[in-house]
This record gives sequence, structure tokens and C-alpha cells, in this order.
Amino acid sequence: PSSGLTLDCSVVQQPSCGLNNGSVTVTPSGGTPPYTYLWNTSDTTQTVTGLGAGTYTVTVTDASGCTATCSVTLTPSSGLTLDCSVVQQPSCGLNDGSVTVTPSGGTPPYSYLWNTSDTTQTVTGLGAGTYTVTVTDANGCTAPCSVTLTPSSGLTLDCSVVQQPSCGLNNGSVTVTPSGGTAPYTFLWNTSDTTQIVTGLGAGTYTVTVTDASGCTATCSVTLTPSSGLTLDC
Repeated sequence: PSSGLTLDCSVVQQPSCGLNNGSVTVTPSGGTPPYTYLWNTSDTTQTVTGLGAGTYTVTVTDASGCTATCSVTLTPSSGLTLDCSVVQQPSCGLNDGSVTVTPSGGTPPYSYLWNTSDTTQTVTGLGAGTYTVTVTDANGCTAPCSVTLTPSSGLTLDCSVVQQPSCGLNNGSVTVTPSGGTAPYTFLWNTSDTTQIVTGLGAGTYTVTVTDASGCTATCSVTLTPSSGLTLDC
């Protein structure tokens, strides 16, 4: 026998994380009214409130004794969202970076736990790396986020030709001008020279690596092209 009794189980309200404030309902159609309800919570009403996370099943019986069953699942939603951001990138070789997290939604107050073991909203004294925080709201709901610090030395180089070599001679010279970073600087050319200016050079490409006082490095190159000075008037 078929009673034609069908059910539509639906969520009225999802519960907040850590709270029992969700609700579900069932809408019967077909069969023979009136209907009676029996939920797996022992409730006997069409709509059930005060629910936490979980699956709720109802059996509906119509006036002819025909039954149908349906279920609905509640999933807690904290509404807690996080914005992790860089306050300051660390200088190369130093632990002077900082990060912060800004929570919204959920239920204040919030507590913080970083993978550095810090429990503050903003963490300072950081070097290069990825930093992860878990934020917990007043209902015990949690959300994670991460932020990555990348060292910046600010060291920039300008490689330039001082003098092009004459054809067949090694009388060319090049120089590098560093800026930014932390002085003093050290120099290492692919000629093994360690001075800022290198002389006695022939044709070729010359590369220098400059290291600042914090151990940060930068590289640049310059090419010398011989000039014979030879001109012809035909």
C-alpha cells in the first residue's frame, strides 16, 4: 500500500559553534491528516528548537497509521573569520619582523595561539618564515590562518663601466655602487677581486656579489666591449 505521505525535512537555523540554538522542521504532504511527529530527540512537535550539531530524524504518522521518515543535519557555524597580515617584513639577517591577526565574527573575547607559542594578537621579533595562529572565541570555536615573512635587505646595486678596454689591451675598468642594506659592504667579483672598482680588464662580462653587514647579498653584472679607436676614410 502507498499512502502518498511525503516529507520535507529542512534546517530552520544552523547552531552557533558551542551553542544549542539550532532548529529543524518537517513539512508533510499527502497521506491523511492530521499527522503526528516523533523525532530521535523524543520531541513530538513539527519544529524542534534548541539543537546543537548533529543529524535529526523524524518519523511522521498520518491518521491512517501510515509512516514516513526523513533526516536533516545541523552543522555549527561560528562566523569566525581571520585576517592574518604582515606588520613589518624582517630585515635580512635580523629578527625584526612582525605579524598580526584580526578576528571578526564569532563571540568575543578571542584568545590567540601562534606556532611560536605567543598568545598575543600581534607578534614581534620575527625572522623569515611562515607563522600560523589559531584563534578561539568565547564559545570555544576556532579558526586558523597563516602569514609568511620574507626578508628584505633593501640592498641594490648599480654596476657600470668606468673605461672600455682598448682593442687587444687589458685596460678596461668597472665599478659597482651599492645602496640600501647595512654598510659596510664587501665585494667579490668573478675575477676574484674584492675591491669596489676593478681595473686591468679586457673584453668580457664581469659579475660582482656585494654583501652587507647583515649578511644580505645582491649581484649585478657589466660587460666590457673593446674599442679600437680605428676609423677609416675611404
